[in-house]
Amino acid sequence: MLTVEQDQGGVEGPLHDTLDEKSESYKLPEADIASLPRNYIALIFADQLTIGEDRLAATLVVAGRSLIERQLMQLKRRGIEEAVVIAGAYDDHGSLQQFRKRSKHLPNVTIVGRDFVGALSKSHADAYLMMEGHALIDDRIFDALTARSGPDFVAVKIDTETDAQTVCIKWPANHQIDGATFQTLSAEAQSAATTLNITDLPLYIPNRRRDVPYLFHRVVDHAACKARSFDVIRQGQKGTLDWPARWLHPVPENWLVYLLSHTRISPNGITLLTSGLGFYATYLLGIGSFLAALVLILSVGVFDGVDGKLARAKMQETAIGELEHLVDKLVEYSWYFALAWYFSASYGSAVWGLALLTAGFAWAETVQGEFYRRLTGCQLDDAGEFEKAWRLVSGRRNTFMYSFLPFTLTGYAYEGFWMIAIYSFITFFVAQISFIVRLRMYSEKNSKRMAKNLADTAYF
Repeated sequence: MLTVEQDQGGVEGPLHDTLDEKSESYKLPEADIASLPRNYIALIFADQLTIGEDRLAATLVVAGRSLIERQLMQLKRRGIEEAVVIAGAYDDHGSLQQFRKRSKHLPNVTIVGRDFVGALSKSHADAYLMMEGHALIDDRIFDALTARSGPDFVAVKIDTETDAQTVCIKWPANHQIDGATFQTLSAEAQSAATTLNITDLPLYIPNRRRDVPYLFHRVVDHAACKARSFDVIRQGQKGTLDWPARWLHPVPENWLVYLLSHTRISPNGITLLTSGLGFYATYLLGIGSFLAALVLILSVGVFDGVDGKLARAKMQETAIGELEHLVDKLVEYSWYFALAWYFSASYGSAVWGLALLTAGFAWAETVQGEFYRRLTGCQLDDAGEFEKAWRLVSGRRNTFMYSFLPFTLTGYAYEGFWMIAIYSFITFFVAQISFIVRLRMYSEKNSKRMAKNLADTAYF
């Protein structure tokens, strides 16, 4: 459990301003990150050896990334361009130099032995960020640490069953560095540093639609790598999902992500494979091979969660990957038109209306939810307890197709197509009511002018 004894002033600056009252979400938008002071140099103490093996623990791999590379990528994303890696007496350049091959994703790295003070003598940093190279550290800990203004001491700690241990330190550059290890520096910092209370910050992450516990672990052997890998993978799990994605998919998804994280297969590659399977299912529906198509479609439901989790676990999120949702929609809607193609031979061209009805209401509900998210910063599906419960059974690709399955098995596939169309309409109708109610609540809470307009124009 992460704990903090927070200073009297609380968390200062942009971090405090981005705690949304309604959703109690932890957010540090890109615009705010970019505006923070950038005169930091990271000091990564990678001098811890693995247990039972003569190699640096910082090079152990968790969820497809070594611990130190994961830290360096986290720092780079927060605008920190300089890092000094202290390898101590075990200067394993062969393992550490590999990071230079991916320099565009990493800060400028200097690898030194125990005497790291010389590497800092010509620096113009306002402060140093210090951490252990064999530690798995949550992104939000870095955000909280770098969000504090001023070159004062700040220590982030984690409580264990026996005592509190230092996780990261922000150390003013004008203060002499006498110690040669992270432990001696953290001991000195404890008397001077403000201790930042991570647990005072909400756990809710908007794009995960759930509370996500903070991750911090020191990893010193291979046995811990598997457990920590699954911790990272589970942290990428989204909440507020339909019932198949919530209860059936996570276990196979997590194992697939764990296995794939040890390969060179990219998340975008999984997306392409999933789309290919989805479009082949379209072909099978179009020729009336409903059972074979449903086997593929239900498999696609699992693979669809793998690419996003793999991207988050391996820190391979890309702008192209964000387009996955549009591709998913194209694949899904193609299924309804394939059904219309098949049934039109028996029931006439009017059956195309079922496909238009299903896809039209599904798309309208998606656009409406996206507008609400962009306006309020919160998913409509996650706006309240009713919405969260309704999301479990509302009409989506997974729930549509699982509901279509018994109709197919009993020889009533055409009636199942009608069921999907009606299901889509009901889902949009409920979402429309939810949208109006939640948008009004948000407007009244956040805009006096809108609240007055609503009051002035009330019917009763």
